[in-house]
Amino acid sequence: MKVLIGIFICGIGNFVFGQDSILRKKELSEVSVIVSADLIVLPPRIINSYTFNREQISAIHPEDVSQVLQKLPGIQIKSYGGLGGFKTFSTRSTGSAHTAVVQDGFSKTNIQTGQINLGTVQTDNLEFLSLTNGSSGNFLNPASAEVTGSVLSLGTFECTKPIYNFDLRANIKQGSFNQYDAFLSAKKKLNNHFIAAMGKYRQADGLYPVRLENGSSTNTIKRSNNDYQDVYAGLTYGYNDYKNAILFLAKTQQSDQGLPGPVILYGNIPKQRLSNQNQELNLSYTRNFNRGEAKFYSKYAYDNTIYVDSGFLNNQGFLRNEFNNQFLQNGITAFKRLRRRVTINSGLELQNSELKSKSIAGEKVSRNHGFGFTGLEYRIKLITFYGKVSSQYVVDQSTQKREFFTVNPFLAFGTNKLFTEKLTAYFYYKNTFRMPTFNELYYNQIGNKNLEPEKLNQFSATFNYRKSIVNKSAFTVNSNTYYNQVKDQILAIPTKNLFIWSIQNIGRTETIGSDLTFTLDSRQDKKFKIQNSINITYQHTVDVSSKDSPTYRNQIAYIPLWNGNYQLTLNYKNTGFYASVFYNSKRYYLNQNVPSNEIEGFVVLDVSIFHSFILKKEQKLKLQMSVKNVTNNSYAYVRSYFMPGTNYLISLSYALH
Repeated sequence: MKVLIGIFICGIGNFVFGQDSILRKKELSEVSVIVSADLIVLPPRIINSYTFNREQISAIHPEDVSQVLQKLPGIQIKSYGGLGGFKTFSTRSTGSAHTAVVQDGFSKTNIQTGQINLGTVQTDNLEFLSLTNGSSGNFLNPASAEVTGSVLSLGTFECTKPIYNFDLRANIKQGSFNQYDAFLSAKKKLNNHFIAAMGKYRQADGLYPVRLENGSSTNTIKRSNNDYQDVYAGLTYGYNDYKNAILFLAKTQQSDQGLPGPVILYGNIPKQRLSNQNQELNLSYTRNFNRGEAKFYSKYAYDNTIYVDSGFLNNQGFLRNEFNNQFLQNGITAFKRLRRRVTINSGLELQNSELKSKSIAGEKVSRNHGFGFTGLEYRIKLITFYGKVSSQYVVDQSTQKREFFTVNPFLAFGTNKLFTEKLTAYFYYKNTFRMPTFNELYYNQIGNKNLEPEKLNQFSATFNYRKSIVNKSAFTVNSNTYYNQVKDQILAIPTKNLFIWSIQNIGRTETIGSDLTFTLDSRQDKKFKIQNSINITYQHTVDVSSKDSPTYRNQIAYIPLWNGNYQLTLNYKNTGFYASVFYNSKRYYLNQNVPSNEIEGFVVLDVSIFHSFILKKEQKLKLQMSVKNVTNNSYAYVRSYFMPGTNYLISLSYALH
């Protein structure tokens, strides 16, 4: 009872604000309608954020969201073979579960695995992608997202408030290895209401060649069991007036794919398959009152996963595991400007997750998870202070009951002027906590019931310098330095295939990291535009559990010491060219940093060219072709899970408005 009271106190802080009233006319300058579920935008907050808009995402020509995230500093991507393969990410070496993924204001979660498969997150309908570290920058994010270390926010075409009476997006794609995509989305405005629908189908056989070195000889074999086929559909209803906003979103996704094993010379052909069905219902209601807003949100998700190994050696001659996962989320977040310089925000959320399967201990596990937080922001001219206290209470029920309770602080300080108006600074400390997933704890081939939750301390300093060189050019330098401490870090390493992993607590790890980003944007005239950006990331992430351990102060598995990316975009009238060079230094696939555990570093060059045909004033047809891995490098993010060599992708897109 005490812990429930603690969460309630953290979450209830700003829900009693007095009577609702219409915003006074003198405050209308601070009101900006951006999407159907968010009515008010506060004055710009000092946050550590990286954002891609729709135009920048399109230039990359990505097949999924992982190829966009790869361009950001501080991000590590794990891709198990490209195309429809499993893809995950982590931010600043903290593990993927420490970064919340929020799409259209709703959490994307997978309590079973704890990781969002980026290969299933499409980009055809993305309007923006934003990654923030520390504070999310959005007072109305779900409470569970506010207590994580970082937040990845995605906004889609279907859930953005329409400007025109009717909007349409469509495209078709064809690529290497028999890849075909088709996407269609439409949105209709009806006074204060709008409805939208989308659908997508894609497939590929994934049979790409892989070069393997065997002593002095080189062998070429084909990636096997790497096909995929998936279907997406969604329906959106939105309402937005001066004081209220409603957003309802229904989505479904079905997929069937092979699970490729590691590529090993003379190895056995993998015989595992994975099929998945996912349905979601999302609903939010946002209320605008005097100098503030409150948002109520709810989500229900059902996920069915079937894993089949037709080559498994048992009495039946095969293995079939089926998992049914139900997830229910209800919460409220709110903020209120108490005075001109003071803003208070708060949130409260309850989650219930249930997993049923004959492949887990006790055949059924459940988790009740409560989140609560209260934050206070105070502004003094160009300086902003923000403090927040959050709490979590977790009850797991399986063959035995486990309970956890934690209180986590967050402190931040920022200034819009440091010595000069061109230089800003932002500092923060954040303490977070994340539970092991159901698979990590209970799955009978990988589960470890003795896993402890991860505890994370983050310290970060950010400096941003921006200078206009000439009237139409701007130069920006962004520097981040950070230090992370993780206690009982959970490390997952694939073993037999992408479904069978090894799970372990590492004890203590620490990260000393730095990101440096340079951008140069220039417009020579109305017809010609150049965009340059380069980022470099250094992350020294080591095991500091015990001085007697053979892995003491060794780099953690799969964390590169260095990586970086250079991007160039040229636009002349309606024609454009894009190039990207990505570098990843060597890594180790085990925590012991010896030559036999080393994975080679690599450089990948991608290029793209595109042209837009203006059919009418409101309609545009865009033809785009990209060539990826131009130099045909043989490389892997994960040991023996080689990525495709040179491959192409062609798309034809149509947009009305």
